[in-house]
Amino acid sequence: MSDHDHHDVLDVPEGAPFATVHFLRDDKTAKVRLGTSVLHAGLALDLVMENACGEVCACSTCHVWVQKGTNLLSSPSDDEEDTLDKALLVKAGSRLSCQAKILKAGHVEVAFPPGTHQFKSH
Repeated sequence: MSDHDHHDVLDVPEGAPFATVHFLRDDKTAKVRLGTSVLHAGLALDLVMENACGEVCACSTCHVWVQKGTNLLSSPSDDEEDTLDKALLVKAGSRLSCQAKILKAGHVEVAFPPGTHQFKSH
């Protein structure tokens, strides 16, 4: 996937399993292919989402709260958990959006911690 074009995650083949991801702050929803990260789902909707380290799990700028559908996501790795230990406002459902891959069909709801660098899109 190109670093600049995330829209292909929205191209779900006819009859293929998919998930919907709803970003509460922006009130936008994406229908995405399984295997898509929460970050790429947001970028496909043209949301402004920080990801300073280039998706290598070295920072926590893409920290989100998964409000619903945590069971549809990949499990956090030890590296992700270590990186989240350095983030602000971590709670149950906290994930790095670049690492949280949607693996099962269903509905995921995502919120952004207040005061993070996740600026609202226009």
